[in-house]
Amino acid sequence: ERVDLLYGSSYVALFTAPIPRALWAGKPGFTGGRVGKAFYGTTGGVPPGAVGEAYWNFHIPGIVLVFCLFGAFQRWIADTVAAYDAHPSLIPMYAMCLTMFQSPVVMGFVYLVSHIVIALIVVWSMGTLGHRGPRT
Repeated sequence: ERVDLLYGSSYVALFTAPIPRALWAGKPGFTGGRVGKAFYGTTGGVPPGAVGEAYWNFHIPGIVLVFCLFGAFQRWIADTVAAYDAHPSLIPMYAMCLTMFQSPVVMGFVYLVSHIVIALIVVWSMGTLGHRGPRT
């Protein structure tokens, strides 16, 4: 009742993160900073958690939607790793997905992507990833 719903703007912040604020001063911010400002009167970020973030964006249907999408994403990751079983170097990256992105929080996804990109570069540069496709 004190604040309005975010209507997905915290999830949009994920895609607008690379755009500098000098170019887009009003771009959406991440949820942690918004929680700190709206509820605690601080400029520091306060993590809302996955349920809190989904609720603040889309109310109760948002919780169901976000967690269904999260489950579908986790299933896609598992199917992809299973299809590329000839590449054991993907197993540590799959472990990173399971441990670093345990709930659908936007900042968790940001951390996961940054670590996965670095891991893919390292694995590819070592020559262990190769250019073979999935098994058929």
